[in-house]
Amino acid sequence: AYGDCGTGGGIDRVIARWGVERLPGAHCYEVFATPTQFQALADEEPGTFYLTDFLVRHFERLVMEGLKINTYPQLRDDYFGHYTRVVYLAQTKTTHCLMPLVRRLGHSDLLLTCAIPDLAISRTSSKNRSSGFQAITG
Repeated sequence: AYGDCGTGGGIDRVIARWGVERLPGAHCYEVFATPTQFQALADEEPGTFYLTDFLVRHFERLVMEGLKINTYPQLRDDYFGHYTRVVYLAQTKTTHCLMPLVRRLGHSDLLLTCAIPDLAISRTSSKNRSSGFQAITG
């Protein structure tokens, strides 16, 4: 099974040709969160920046270097100043070193979720109990 992550639907032509199953969702964030949960996140806070395990592991190369923030630090607020929330769509139990990374984006709060039910993260935050998210501040 394949999902679309950055092809803008181009993957559909390839998988149709090969008869391969496509995962539901317009992009990887929707696949990891599930379409229903992603829509709820987007409706709740349109100014959300989403992180995946891949983005977290390769944050320096993809975000800091890729967007030239390491060379021009003032770009950070241009890119991320309008985001109001960071959501980590975890595929593993490991939370890496998220808070320093989130602070590098100019934020102090992080909302965690886990897309793999067997690895479900604690749902103890009273603010986010119904959504299945854990809020972390730091």
